[in-house]
Amino acid sequence: MKQTSREEAELASDARRRSHTCPNSCRLTALDCEVSYVAVVRFLFGALIILLMGCASLAPPDDRRAERRSHHKPEYPRDLLARGVEGYVVLAYDVTADGRVETPEVVVAVPEGVFDKAALDAVARWRFYPARANGENVPSDMKSLVSFCNARPGGAPSQRPLPCRSPSQGVNWLKAVLELHANGPVPTGPANAAEVDADHDRDYLRRVVFAGRGDTFLIHWGKRKMPLAVYLPPPPDGLFDDPEGVADVVRDGVLDWTDVAGPGVPSFEFVDDIGDADIPVVWAEKPDGDWYIAFCSYDIRIATLRMGVSHILVTGRWGDGEVASMDDIYTTLLHEMGHALGLGGHSDDMRDIMYPSIGYATELSPADRLTLQKLYKHGSRRYSGRRAR
Repeated sequence: MKQTSREEAELASDARRRSHTCPNSCRLTALDCEVSYVAVVRFLFGALIILLMGCASLAPPDDRRAERRSHHKPEYPRDLLARGVEGYVVLAYDVTADGRVETPEVVVAVPEGVFDKAALDAVARWRFYPARANGENVPSDMKSLVSFCNARPGGAPSQRPLPCRSPSQGVNWLKAVLELHANGPVPTGPANAAEVDADHDRDYLRRVVFAGRGDTFLIHWGKRKMPLAVYLPPPPDGLFDDPEGVADVVRDGVLDWTDVAGPGVPSFEFVDDIGDADIPVVWAEKPDGDWYIAFCSYDIRIATLRMGVSHILVTGRWGDGEVASMDDIYTTLLHEMGHALGLGGHSDDMRDIMYPSIGYATELSPADRLTLQKLYKHGSRRYSGRRAR
């Protein structure tokens, strides 16, 4: 998705929110044939000296900040999830020259002392591409915001901390939270009940139907089909610098839908033979079409309301061939797996992973979860509501 997938025409029109630069061209002019041999030698010698001095002063081209390469979500404490308690933790930590996390500590926690351990445990498992300077891996310090925002209201009203409210496009929530707490502790408490209900009761079921035979249908895998068989081979040699890391985030994008619609629905098992798979994942170097990173291709029979997936094709690349970040590959796979589970369209809310462009949602939203629950509540069926665009 986001991608994203087929609708990356949207990302293309948005220039993928990234600027493109073209290298300057240069040409050499011929020396005048009438110039003396000595002048030519002096010219070439001087040019060589200038070139060597220039090269010596260039910074190494691979200088960069540390970038997270593995995705380990925090474990939401079950009692807090049942009670509808939400919150966030800001952590400061060091990233070593080999990409490990050391000395994580809590900078801000809301509510205080509630989610600290879950956040610390998750961050300790993260792995990074280390920062580089002067051509070498170097240690660096980082801050990250870990949010716990997937709670459904239970016996008590849900807390609605800042990052769990409706996000705005382009908001840097880490920066916003640190600025919010700059002048001291921020009081927290239950949100307005109407706001909680509106957020947690929102779904986009009418937008994910399939069209055919002059009608619209909701189609999904049967519960007796669980666990779904997924074929996920290692990436081919040379496709990625870190093939194991890419395979891990693709696997996470599959498994993070586990139990969303109910116990065991969906569930997954990985198989070694593509012929045994319900959802085959295959690799390619270049996109085929106007999509990026990954794309789910269906094999659905409208006449019999039979769900099927031909494959999920993964390139891990943008349209210009640049390798996507681990986070973008993960969110794209999470999106495409939503399609593979029967979400045939897209949400129109950027808070949801099924929004048609990446760069906004980073995990399943309450609406993503509720929509899949409503889809799987009954069998595949005709849908009488209005089909989305």
